Amino acid sequence: MARIRGRPALSIRGALHRQGSATASFDLEMPGNAAAATRWLRASQEPLAAVLAALVDSDLDTPRKTNWGEWWPCHKIFTTLIREQVHHGAEISLLRDLYRNRGTLGSQALPRQ
Repeated sequence: MARIRGRPALSIRGALHRQGSATASFDLEMPGNAAAATRWLRASQEPLAAVLAALVDSDLDTPRKTNWGEWWPCHKIFTTLIREQVHHGAEISLLRDLYRNRGTLGSQALPRQ
C-alpha cells in the first residue's frame, strides 16, 4: 500500500490526484521482474491482511477516516482496496495476453464498415 505524507493511500494514482499537482513527491521503487513484482505485491498485502484479521465483525461497520478526509465504513475501505488490486491484476493479465499474441493480432482485424 502506498503512503502519502505518512498515511496509507487507496491507490497511488488516486492519491496523487488528491495532492493537486499529480506529481509524485516520493520515490517508489518498482520491481524489475515478475518474481520481484510478486514478492512486492504479497508484501504490500501483508499489512492489510493483518489489520483485517484483527477486526471483529462489528468493526467492519465502524466509520474510519480515509486519507483524503472522508469517513467511510471500514468494510467499504477494505472492499475498495481489494477491488482496486483485482482491477489492476485484470489489466496486467490483459496486457500480458496481448503481448503474448502480438504477432497474430493484426491478422484478425475486423473489416471496416
